[in-house]
Amino acid sequence: MFVEDWQKKNFSPSSLLPTESVKGSPELAKKYPLMAVQRKLARSVHSSHGMNEWILEVQRNQPNV
Repeated sequence: MFVEDWQKKNFSPSSLLPTESVKGSPELAKKYPLMAVQRKLARSVHSSHGMNEWILEVQRNQPNV
């Protein structure tokens, strides 16, 4: 996504790779070839929302996929 205001200000977004990634550390990728990602329910992202009645009702304890 490119924002017109960025173009007017000659701003070009960039990103940084994590140091412990396949491209950032190929030797670690060879040693640990598997990657795992854990997905959480939106209601369990912050424990303060864990028992929010409205969120529990809307999601019916089902993950958003």
